[in-house]
Amino acid sequence: YFLDKYLKKLHPEYLITTYEGFPWERQIFKATKEFNSKIKVIGYQQVFLNSNYKSIFFKLSENYDPDIIWALDNFSKKLFLKSNLKNKKIKVVGNLKEKKMFKIKKHNYEDNKNILVLPEGIESECIKMFKYTLNLAFNNEKINFFWRVHPVIKIKNILKKMNINKLSLPKNIIISQEKNLERDFENCKFVIYRGSAAAIEALNYGLIPMYLKIRNEPNIDILNSYKKIKLKNIKNSKDFLTIIKRYNN
Repeated sequence: YFLDKYLKKLHPEYLITTYEGFPWERQIFKATKEFNSKIKVIGYQQVFLNSNYKSIFFKLSENYDPDIIWALDNFSKKLFLKSNLKNKKIKVVGNLKEKKMFKIKKHNYEDNKNILVLPEGIESECIKMFKYTLNLAFNNEKINFFWRVHPVIKIKNILKKMNINKLSLPKNIIISQEKNLERDFENCKFVIYRGSAAAIEALNYGLIPMYLKIRNEPNIDILNSYKKIKLKNIKNSKDFLTIIKRYNN
């Protein structure tokens, strides 16, 4: 109903919305086509894709599918060309997010044992990663763990669900207050991640990535599709310490 209100006011030739595989995006396509089938619908895929994404590639019907797909990069375009949407007009437009660039200082490798913990914007993912690294922090006092939550997540809600008082955290757990993610990259040498696309940025800044693999759960490694990277999986504290020692020697 909200969309219909604006379609009636504007009578547009084009409609552009994000396209990441969510049901509400398909509803926007359908509502637009029902209003006027001549409107060209553009879906902009800005999320980093890997083999775990399924719904974004489904061909549902002309009304539920975008007419044109704006892809983030050539890698994404190739995935679309292998999918049931291969006959759509697919154009690589890059990352349209406006981003300020920061000059990052060279790492001070006296702080080689600073680890950035980077969960997705999903509470259950925050809890899994924070529980794992909290256990590591208690057993490895000389290693610092920087907990950073996605902007949509409130850290106080996570701590509450973990039954943790902020004041009871060990000194080597640092809750990041940095507004700019790049500042955390500057302070850390390693990054522990799972499905967060920010892990790609961390890699670009020179951090060493460690994917937290959880038993009996599917692999959601955002870097898994990048074949040139030698990935380092950690399942337990032994794996973690092996990687830390190898790179700090």
